[in-house]
Amino acid sequence: MAISTLEKNSNLQHEHSRPHPENDRVVVHIAGSEAGLMRLDIELTDVQSAEDVSRFLRLNIPGEESPLKPTGVMREHDHFVVSFFSSDIANAGHLPARAVATWKAPDQAIRSFPVAVESADKVSHAEGNDAVEIPGGDPVVVYPATVGLMAILALAIGVIAAFAALLIN
Repeated sequence: MAISTLEKNSNLQHEHSRPHPENDRVVVHIAGSEAGLMRLDIELTDVQSAEDVSRFLRLNIPGEESPLKPTGVMREHDHFVVSFFSSDIANAGHLPARAVATWKAPDQAIRSFPVAVESADKVSHAEGNDAVEIPGGDPVVVYPATVGLMAILALAIGVIAAFAALLIN
């Protein structure tokens, strides 16, 4: 059973000195072909590049064994839009109870920011499709490709086992 990264990292200090932490939120797709995709809108006023966000920002959600790494980052006016993919959400189709973004600062200090969690359906109905779009393309191809590779590997092992059984008899 997966251990929640939020439970393991409960000693992280939440940073409350950020300008508008109430604007931070993660929009989660829990159904359909986009299940598991998440869009994090977060204000990081002291960060200049999308590359830094990709290297140092992680998303902690219950059900995942380790913090999620961004699959895409885009700067949008005064905030960053970061995409993530959770295989746990893709498989279970549930909305996480909470989410915490963590930032490993250049001084090696780890700062955490609690973020609001909302379903993509709810946000789409209230604000339109632009509010749920995932930056950097569709990272969902990573999950089916991994499952396909595992299926091919299992088939190859089965063929080898069957061939070995024929040789032994």
